[in-house]
Amino acid sequence: MPSPTLSQLPPPPPGRTGWPWTEESPRLPDTMPDGSPWPRVSIVTPSYNQGQFIEETIRSVLLQGYPNLEYIIIDGGSRDGTIDVIRKYEPWLEHWVSEPDSGQSNAINKGFRFSTGDILAWLNSDDYYEPQALRRAGEFLHGHPRVGLAYGDCRTVNRADGTCSTWRAQPVDTTLIVLGKTGIPQPTAFWRREVADAVGPLDESLNYVMDLDYWIRISQRFSLGCIGQTIANFSMHESSKTVAHAPSFFDERLGVLDRLFAQDSLADDVLNCRHKAYSNVYHGLGEQYLIAGEKAKARSCFWRGIKTSPWRIATVVGLGYLLDASTGSRLGPWLMRACAKAFSTFRAHLPARGAHAES
Repeated sequence: MPSPTLSQLPPPPPGRTGWPWTEESPRLPDTMPDGSPWPRVSIVTPSYNQGQFIEETIRSVLLQGYPNLEYIIIDGGSRDGTIDVIRKYEPWLEHWVSEPDSGQSNAINKGFRFSTGDILAWLNSDDYYEPQALRRAGEFLHGHPRVGLAYGDCRTVNRADGTCSTWRAQPVDTTLIVLGKTGIPQPTAFWRREVADAVGPLDESLNYVMDLDYWIRISQRFSLGCIGQTIANFSMHESSKTVAHAPSFFDERLGVLDRLFAQDSLADDVLNCRHKAYSNVYHGLGEQYLIAGEKAKARSCFWRGIKTSPWRIATVVGLGYLLDASTGSRLGPWLMRACAKAFSTFRAHLPARGAHAES
């Protein structure tokens, strides 16, 4: 169905102004500039007890001004007022349900089973799109027919103090995703129906890095495209998984690497990055344990990271963190900042980035 207009939606809560409360994206014509119909875009929002955020999420999808939108919400049985919010917007939802599920991955897969779109995406119930996000995704994929998945820049919003920073997405491949050097900002990703059919559903055994696993599987078989514009906003708050369960991300990431490198045939560049990939995860997990005050676990992780891939600059940083976990010093963060500064200086001298994709 076409996106509703601002005047058709319920009024925003008192005191809420700007996008997507009192502003909307420009409405698009019925066809693309070349006369082609706009591809049908299916957005799935998995939801559970995010009543304080989900209305912003819903409005950011519905107010895209997009002519061919299918919006689906799968709620896991929320008890915090989320259902009341969803019911306000029911006339503009293709489908919604509130029932117990086995986790976020299960909810997303369930939503995609109801979908009929040519282009798919999921948007978590505490994140929200930028204006014209669907237009940018639809135009990019239409203009780059060999690209299977497109993604863009993502703004991170700290809900506690309102501060923002922007993740400038870069062209990536399987190796870079596996190494964790850069990646695909999940709220900005859109992929074709044939991609989903080829790689299958999200892995429902994963609760934290289902997107990482999915991007790896897609990147092994399809071209990726970097849109080069800000597409979505990612929320950071006390109850978000990224904040509340940080060590679990690295634990699951180890499992994803185990499955990847157990494959019989891998591209040489992916296979050759195995030790660095494991080392990076051990270093990251060690940092989280150190932050949590679990120094014995932190020392074990830093040491495993060093042993796994000793001949690299990151080993110096790892040794610093290992010393921190033993003596309480702050050498590791200082070395990390020094290396990051040197890397930023190096990147500043590289050619300016742009959209990267096979057309």
